[in-house]
Amino acid sequence: LRRILSVRGKGATQYLQGLVTCDLFTNPPSPRMERGWNNVPLSEEEGVDTAMIPDNEKSSMLYSACFLDPKGRIVTDAMLWKRRINEEEEYLIDVPGDAADE
Repeated sequence: LRRILSVRGKGATQYLQGLVTCDLFTNPPSPRMERGWNNVPLSEEEGVDTAMIPDNEKSSMLYSACFLDPKGRIVTDAMLWKRRINEEEEYLIDVPGDAADE
């Protein structure tokens, strides 16, 4: 079971930057192309119907990270979605349910 938390406001990025393992001031890296059993990109493998493989699109709003405690130890994993609402930044944070209660 996972839960969604929200952090919102003009200083949301600065607040979260010191708590997570990713750099929220830069765009996240592009996803890697999925590869087949012989380490060849699926789009180049013979006999693979590439029409069913979605395009390798980049999301500049989705981050994968871990939250850290004050000593720098991992507390939990998380997915962060960044969006703008009017003039404010908002992060929707997907975490395990038990981590959301701590």
